[in-house]
Amino acid sequence: MQGTVDAVYILGEGSKYKDEEIRYSIRSLCMHVSNLRRLCIVGKLPAFLKVWRHIPFASPFPCKDANIAGAMLLACRDPKISDPFLCCHDDHFMLLNYDAATFPAWYRGKVFRSSNKRYDHDLKSAEAILIRYGIKDPVSFETHTPILIHKTDMIRAFRAILLERDCFTAKSIYANQCDKLKKEYVEDYKIKPPDIDWSRLKGRPCFSVSPEIPENVWTMLKRLYPKPSPFEKDQKK
Repeated sequence: MQGTVDAVYILGEGSKYKDEEIRYSIRSLCMHVSNLRRLCIVGKLPAFLKVWRHIPFASPFPCKDANIAGAMLLACRDPKISDPFLCCHDDHFMLLNYDAATFPAWYRGKVFRSSNKRYDHDLKSAEAILIRYGIKDPVSFETHTPILIHKTDMIRAFRAILLERDCFTAKSIYANQCDKLKKEYVEDYKIKPPDIDWSRLKGRPCFSVSPEIPENVWTMLKRLYPKPSPFEKDQKK
């Protein structure tokens, strides 16, 4: 691919579908994001992918987002990965076209709460950390979307955080402290089965799925992204 920005996927061991999610996520990225250069995986490398760079990462920390931050920081400290790079997860699927170098940072406003008790704790911890850092009105960037990572800003954002101990949400800690990002307000772009309102996808730049993916969502992914990406060894249809 001829571009300037590397795509960095963070992939753990939690897939229930043999990591097929990332196949369609990468296809969506190749379809809708221009100015991409190379593909890097931090964490698990599925056998069906061929990537420019693989950085093993065992996700050793008790907080989920501490592992995400740890993986991001590994990519930040790799001098061969572009600065900035586009950080993605396997449940991110693009619908509209963007340039990777000016990719927006989507936020939800002051929504540091969740119905999930553990995640709610991490959201509130992130808010408290940011306020302690002097961010007067932090906003939540937990929109289940890719985000552009500027290396120096990412490293600085986590300068006083202990990944082995602290709980937080990684994107909010980083993006509230990075002035280089093009920040835009949106709703959360995650769709939740089983009663999916497909009309909500109209006009969305992207969407995310929950860990449980029903058959109708797989059908949609295969219909939206039928063309194999250059990074697939098996070129599965």
